[in-house]
Amino acid sequence: MEDLRFGYEGGEYTGNIVIDYVQKPRVNGKLSADNVKLENIGGKIYKITSGDATASAEFSSAAGSVEEFIGELSGQMDFSIRNFGFEGLDFEAIAQDLQSRSHSNGVFQMVRDNLQQGHTNFSSFSGKVKMNGGVWNFENAQLNNDIIAISMKGEDDLSNWRMHNDFKAKFKKLDLPEFSFVMSGLINKP
Repeated sequence: MEDLRFGYEGGEYTGNIVIDYVQKPRVNGKLSADNVKLENIGGKIYKITSGDATASAEFSSAAGSVEEFIGELSGQMDFSIRNFGFEGLDFEAIAQDLQSRSHSNGVFQMVRDNLQQGHTNFSSFSGKVKMNGGVWNFENAQLNNDIIAISMKGEDDLSNWRMHNDFKAKFKKLDLPEFSFVMSGLINKP
């Protein structure tokens, strides 16, 4: 299928897909998406509240079943999200607390609490993903807003439903060292 073009809820999708059924069913493709609205995706766990995504990907995988497709998916993807809103991290609350804090008592608990609740809007979230056998490796993903800059790298194994992602964060307006945190475990229970 060449020159695929369609729209869905404001998003525009284009690409080419080749499906080979001669021996073992396989699919190869190149797809692009633009202006994809991310509101309310991610369910109860990731709670994405806003975002306009653009992505392009080249991929290859088995096509005999969904399980085979996910388990053998290989390729690469570039993505960029504008106005990305996310519940579960409150960097503004952390920054406000650290700006007014005169002592260190309770700082660890305050940071920990705000890395598990609240809301943060990022002006941008972008990066590259390499996919190999159902494992997605995030390379140099960046989240930015006026308060904080975060870099992310990690591995999400879709076949085994596990992830390990490392984050490094630096507050832009506070004279504090960079700090890091990890999101790992089951994808549906990070």
